[in-house]
Amino acid sequence: MKGMRASRDRDRRLSPPAIVPGQTGASLLFFLIRGAVNLLGLACAGAHRIRMAVFPWTQCWLRWRYRIRDGTRIRSYGPEVERDIRRAAARRRTPIWAETSGSTATPKRILYTRWRVLLTKWTFIEAFVRVYRAYGGGLASTLYVFRPFRHDRSLTSALVKERGVPSRISLAQAPYRAESDPAIQALERRYGATAVRLWILALSNPGVLYGTNPSTLWLFFHEVATEWDRSRQFIVDLSRRPDLFDPAVHRVAARLAAPGGANRISQIAGSPVPLPPSIFAPAAHMAICWTGGHVRPFVDRLRRYLPDDRYRIVPMYSMSTETVETIVHPSREEPRFLPLAPGVLYEFLHVDASDAPENLKMPADLVVGQSYVMVVSDAFGLRRYRTEDVFLCMGLVRGLPDLRFVGRRRLEYSFTGEKLSSAHLEAVFTRLRNETPLISAEAILACVPSQPPGSALPHYKIAVMDAGPAEAGTDDLLAQQCDEMIQQENVEYRYKRRSRRLGGIQIVRMSPSDVVARLTGSPAALDGQFKFLPLYGRLWEQLPGAGEIS
Repeated sequence: MKGMRASRDRDRRLSPPAIVPGQTGASLLFFLIRGAVNLLGLACAGAHRIRMAVFPWTQCWLRWRYRIRDGTRIRSYGPEVERDIRRAAARRRTPIWAETSGSTATPKRILYTRWRVLLTKWTFIEAFVRVYRAYGGGLASTLYVFRPFRHDRSLTSALVKERGVPSRISLAQAPYRAESDPAIQALERRYGATAVRLWILALSNPGVLYGTNPSTLWLFFHEVATEWDRSRQFIVDLSRRPDLFDPAVHRVAARLAAPGGANRISQIAGSPVPLPPSIFAPAAHMAICWTGGHVRPFVDRLRRYLPDDRYRIVPMYSMSTETVETIVHPSREEPRFLPLAPGVLYEFLHVDASDAPENLKMPADLVVGQSYVMVVSDAFGLRRYRTEDVFLCMGLVRGLPDLRFVGRRRLEYSFTGEKLSSAHLEAVFTRLRNETPLISAEAILACVPSQPPGSALPHYKIAVMDAGPAEAGTDDLLAQQCDEMIQQENVEYRYKRRSRRLGGIQIVRMSPSDVVARLTGSPAALDGQFKFLPLYGRLWEQLPGAGEIS
């Protein structure tokens, strides 16, 4: 009898809670969490209004604190800025270094401290609870963040780093935190990120999905829809032989399980065809991500999986590794975005103005309908730092400009003075998708300069991320069409091609994850701050993943 009882206890421990009836009190727990999020959102909304009211005075104080004078020079990232950042780091006991995503020729190293990381986390939490209160109502408040499984040197990685295994209450509000558990990390290495995410989403049934870049969200839903068997393999294996998995996996599942999780897991395991998000994550009603600049095409792709009649896609605040640039301000019509981050002094240059200090404008002086480059100062080595991020002033909210991110200024590359820019390439890529049958309208395109050792002519490679292999000869024809279109957009490029100082376009077909691996050295970077740009400013042969992918 004692042996039979021990055997039953062992089976109970090994049986995954995800595929048995839900836990008692789960519905009450989620109801209480939703109420707490609403109350916190109400308090944060009040504090937000106070920050807006005192904004002019805080900006004057920050100007004095950072010793910004009328003649203080405007600077971009370079040796002088690096020296100031190192000086600021020397005054901190435990500096933390975050690297940019690498759209520039060399990733920038930006200073953070534990306090600054916590403040940045709070900025995100505070924005989320205000957005949820404004647009979520009484719907599910559980938040799932598409974050990197593996840590790297990015700011995103520093923000999501966990200490220990989260509690049941933490996972009930933020189920993505389970991914820090070593047992879940092992599952990701075995089955892949998409399979583990599908399992967590089905178990926890979150109400809000967050991804810094819409390409991260789109790629997940795209892989679920096009690679269903691989995406659900973990769920199938766990359902058939739960005893083969680490007991820690079952403990995590018990903490993640939301009402109805058993049924959703069973549906996935038994379905031979892909299930839509409305089935495996039915409580989801909102997605938060970047929507401006170069990422707009991915928002359109994302809406095919998250249609407007069921989901609301809310733009997130603008942020670079250097600083938080704008804070979301929910309104009845649509969200507004204000330069209101704590500890940041904001100034602006008209997009066509020179970098003379006398051309700087204060936030209240911006003209509606005009575009500006943001200049910031902070306590971490940035003094009148030109971000190169361009914003369009859409209006004024209580004296603060409502800013929409437009794109990056000076995103261009030259071998011999051709100054090929992202604007040229965006126009060409749009024409290619619309005018040629050689690629689909869904294709993702990115340009990288290339100069192989010993090659007589430098050239540009176009990475084509499209479904299915190309027919023989297709890429040569596509390269010719692309080259002709670039010559039409850029006169200097045409001259350099005709004088044979530049070689022709070369087409490279790759999957999105392989492109990310080439550009960053890690496919996992797609889960973080990586974004697909029309142009990258580093040589193909010198990219971090050059030794791994030919």
